Amino acid sequence: MKKQLIGIISSLVLQYLLGMATNHYVPFAESGTAEDQFTIARTHLLSAAHIIVAFGLLAGSITFLVRAMRSRQQTLKTAAWVGFLSILLAWYGGVSFVATQNDTYSFLMAAAFIIALISYGWSLFLMRDERAQSTSR
Repeated sequence: MKKQLIGIISSLVLQYLLGMATNHYVPFAESGTAEDQFTIARTHLLSAAHIIVAFGLLAGSITFLVRAMRSRQQTLKTAAWVGFLSILLAWYGGVSFVATQNDTYSFLMAAAFIIALISYGWSLFLMRDERAQSTSR
């Protein structure tokens, strides 16, 4: 599970960088339909990569959640749930931002990213702590 957490955390950092690049370099229309905005998002390399990484993060967060639920550590289970739900919240923010171009949804996506990063970082710390306790017995 430790390698999976490192992969999720690394993917979150990549996702953040892709999001910032998308924000600066993808020319979304000032006005237009949601369909027009999603066409721009799907066809531009940066935003398409951002979307692909988002799918990977969703799959990774579900997999980690399932694995954490099998753990004996309640705090690890809680951190996995918080991470999963924050990734879902970021998804909602991202889809809503593309459709509406409302900056509030972009802020929601960024805030959810921070929560996910903290949650998975905490999970990694908990896994380290669990190993230290098991070797000292």
